[in-house]
Amino acid sequence: MSIETELREALSARADEVPAVADPYERVTSAIAAERRRRRRAAVGGVAAVAALALAVPLVEAVDRTAPPARQSQLLPLPPASASAWDTLATWPARGGLRGDAGLLAAAADLAGGGHVVYAEDLGPVRVLLVWGDDEGTEHGRITAVSGPRGAKAVDLRVAGAGSPAAAGVIVLREVSDPGGQLLVLAAPEVATAEVSPHVRVQPDGTVKRDWERVALRGGIGVLALRTPPPPATRVRVGAYDGAADMEVSWDGAETLDVNSPGMCLNCSGEDFRVQAEAATRYSVARTLGLLRADGTPPDDLTTHTVYSGPVDRAVADAAALSDGMLAAHGNTTVFVAVTHLPGGGVVRSVRYIVNSDSGSSASELESVVPVDAASADRLPYVLWGTAGDQKKVLAAVVAPTAAGVQLVSPAPSLWPDTAVVPVKAGTATLALDGVSDVDGFRVAAFDSSGRRLGLWPLRPAGADDPLDLVAP
Repeated sequence: MSIETELREALSARADEVPAVADPYERVTSAIAAERRRRRRAAVGGVAAVAALALAVPLVEAVDRTAPPARQSQLLPLPPASASAWDTLATWPARGGLRGDAGLLAAAADLAGGGHVVYAEDLGPVRVLLVWGDDEGTEHGRITAVSGPRGAKAVDLRVAGAGSPAAAGVIVLREVSDPGGQLLVLAAPEVATAEVSPHVRVQPDGTVKRDWERVALRGGIGVLALRTPPPPATRVRVGAYDGAADMEVSWDGAETLDVNSPGMCLNCSGEDFRVQAEAATRYSVARTLGLLRADGTPPDDLTTHTVYSGPVDRAVADAAALSDGMLAAHGNTTVFVAVTHLPGGGVVRSVRYIVNSDSGSSASELESVVPVDAASADRLPYVLWGTAGDQKKVLAAVVAPTAAGVQLVSPAPSLWPDTAVVPVKAGTATLALDGVSDVDGFRVAAFDSSGRRLGLWPLRPAGADDPLDLVAP
């Protein structure tokens, strides 16, 4: 087939999806050349790419199809980029090379429980359809991802995942199958670029930094292949949206890298519990920060160790609303505090609360991956607190195994006095604040056996509310 014939076919098939540009011949010729290079690399196991970036590789121009796309006559024209139809997902029309297949779109909408398809395309080895539907419990409706093998018929489709859209006119999905994954970004056609930051770098002082890559969108659509599956720390800027890529799907139903997670043994005790809890925490931190190796395991220079593993005062747990129906009178609770040292010198803290009773076991993640100052990570107290009784008393359990005594320090001593210094026994101490319903502004001080103050810290680390820097300032 000559280049001219191939060019004519490409222009006919994709004209409805391509925004006006100064030189369409040159752009489509480049796309065909890229497609040829992709096929040659695929023959030897390569990965299609148009432009290699440090963190992400756009694949929008290299989308391949096993069958010819629907002809132009079968596709209704899309509204202009300036049309109000693009203001909200509720009025988005379908986009993608498969949008002319009415039967396929109807089947996907039926699987999703109603709604309409906003995207339909064959991406690499899979067929992907995204269905928007109304959802009273969410601000922007609900997106259901429907998928199947490339070229799949309606009967071969399955639901691959569902979640809330990123914003009124933005969809961001993370596909996390092993051994790789994609990041799919959809916005209004007039949005030409997006910025992607798959990783957050934790600094030794407990702050975080990000590196960003700008990627081009084609008609408001970008399909990005990352070197590793997009981690939960991935942040995306596109259109008016700036935040997490927190909708996770698996297009082909393949197992994700979580199959390598060692998991926690909730009904274990002693050394068995510690070893498995550390292994589970190490894996969780590596996965969240995008530091897993190609085989799905954490790197050797990422290490986790236990700071404290033991009980806290039951009254504090009740005040903090952590006890539940599973906690029988003779049950027990465990707070597990661990720190993980990262490549590059950063440190993060993880805290879990475990309940064991005759009814079973449960675990709550109180802190997942919270950056802390490496210089004080091992002696940094963890404070669990809640209001008790008539909401005019605060009970706090301070976990500080390296200290001999702890104290809650008031932001306004003339109004709310500091607590007394309470001895630490077996790693914890319980303190009470009368006439107080909140601990906002209070700090925790730790002391050695001679009464010398070892440090003064906020009750929660500075970055605890947004530890992965996923929320725009």
